[in-house]
Amino acid sequence: MPRGAPHRDTSWSSPISEAWSEGDWSSVGLIAAEGSAADIRSISANFEPTEILKRCAYYQEVIAFFKCPLRRVRLLRLDAGAVIKPHLDREGVDFGIARGFTSQL
Repeated sequence: MPRGAPHRDTSWSSPISEAWSEGDWSSVGLIAAEGSAADIRSISANFEPTEILKRCAYYQEVIAFFKCPLRRVRLLRLDAGAVIKPHLDREGVDFGIARGFTSQL
């Protein structure tokens, strides 16, 4: 685990809606609304780095790879067998916003 990465005892947030997922999962923000790692809203006027991102150089390096403006960036922790189903948030490509996913096994 990278130095400064969130641990199991970090405050991971549960999903707002379970309509588009199966199984247990949670998230923690790296770039989030108002810089709050627990704020999982996708719409905000003010996305800022969280304290978790500020203390983890590895995640800063990974995020810097993406040469574009970033809004919400978060880590998802899925329990064994959990699935995030294909879905659309209220914002998307129609508003000039693209989503991307990467995984670490």
